[in-house]
Amino acid sequence: MTNDLPPIRFGTDGWRAAIADEFTFAAVRRVAAGVADYVRDDPGRPDVVVVGYDRRFASEGFAAAAAAVLASRGIEVVLSDRPVPTQLCSFTAHRRGCMALVVTASHN
Repeated sequence: MTNDLPPIRFGTDGWRAAIADEFTFAAVRRVAAGVADYVRDDPGRPDVVVVGYDRRFASEGFAAAAAAVLASRGIEVVLSDRPVPTQLCSFTAHRRGCMALVVTASHN
């Protein structure tokens, strides 16, 4: 069986891709599934992920898709109820000792 899905590559600033090209709902769901597996497989990490988004195009929908996948895999999701700065997600994750996933077009 061949994998026809394009690879998702992360750099020092996260995953960078053009919306509707490589950055799609299907790809976001793949990333969220990988994050869920990573979190569950780390016994020193709580099964919690903070999910945030900014005001850019479709960010709320992408964040909701990621949150749904995380929750379906048994991860507690702390989903922002409004657009927030990346730094707030980082702060919240640090305070909770967990990971954060932020949907943003920002380099942060």
